[in-house]
Amino acid sequence: MKRYFHGLALGLLLLGAPSCKFVTGLISGGSGPADVNDLVEAAERVAGEIDESKQSMLSAVQALQKVTAPDFQGDAVKAHEELEDAIEGSEDQANDFRRSIEKMQAAAEPVFDQWTKDLEAYSNPEMRQRSQARLSAARERYDAVVAAVEPVLVEYEAINANLRDHILFLSHDLNAEAVATIQEDVKKVSKEASDLDGSFNSAKAATRSYVESSAQPKAGTHEKAVAVKGS
Repeated sequence: MKRYFHGLALGLLLLGAPSCKFVTGLISGGSGPADVNDLVEAAERVAGEIDESKQSMLSAVQALQKVTAPDFQGDAVKAHEELEDAIEGSEDQANDFRRSIEKMQAAAEPVFDQWTKDLEAYSNPEMRQRSQARLSAARERYDAVVAAVEPVLVEYEAINANLRDHILFLSHDLNAEAVATIQEDVKKVSKEASDLDGSFNSAKAATRSYVESSAQPKAGTHEKAVAVKGS
């Protein structure tokens, strides 16, 4: 009889708690610290590509300004070649920027999906609520990154296309009279580049905010902090 009640109590206990298989399935669904680290590193790469894209765009615009300056007296052929190289470099950089965004988005999906699923595994409702709040904050910061970088990429590619039109025009008509006819166009693309420069800065700030709040401790950080404190 004692064995019967012991077995009954154990059965009720198991019914009242998540099964080991269920909890394991939730927690080990393929996302953990390594996956979060992958996402943070992907976001860091996006921040790096923002800097590279900003510099490439400015170099291309400056090359256009140089060859179309009213008082330009240099080697027109060489200046045109430099402009061509600068535009090609900016177009290549835009492709790198796009790929970095795509990799970040691919890394984010399993992290946030599994975090959401794992909320069901908590037995402590207060801890579940804290994790839910942390998830919401992390997701909000990540979404801010996407909302910042995607429009910047679109604008960047549009400026590259505009620069490509300018060099096509100059390829067949590079003389003082022709250059005079596109002065307003050059001013317009220069203004667009200046505006995009500010957007690049905002996108990087959003990216850095996510990285700084989500980055995990690095090896040796604790030991270094203890050494400084004890010195």
